[in-house]
Amino acid sequence: MQEDSLWLTQKQIADLFERSNKTISEHINNIYDEGELDPTSTIRKFRTVALEGARELERLLDHYNLEAVLSVGYRVRYR
Repeated sequence: MQEDSLWLTQKQIADLFERSNKTISEHINNIYDEGELDPTSTIRKFRTVALEGARELERLLDHYNLEAVLSVGYRVRYR
């Protein structure tokens, strides 16, 4: 949660809706290509830290807000 919204990565959305990352990616691309949502207001990059072996790696990952997650959910469930 940040700024009163939920923010999830593509992988988290895939886990939430029990679909593959590829399926979620296709839905997200279609949402933006069709103009349903504006990516500038629904995507934010958050720095994440992951352990790979003994090393900590920082990465910037796209996170999608609640509005984008709900749009993906609609497409996953009803299309």
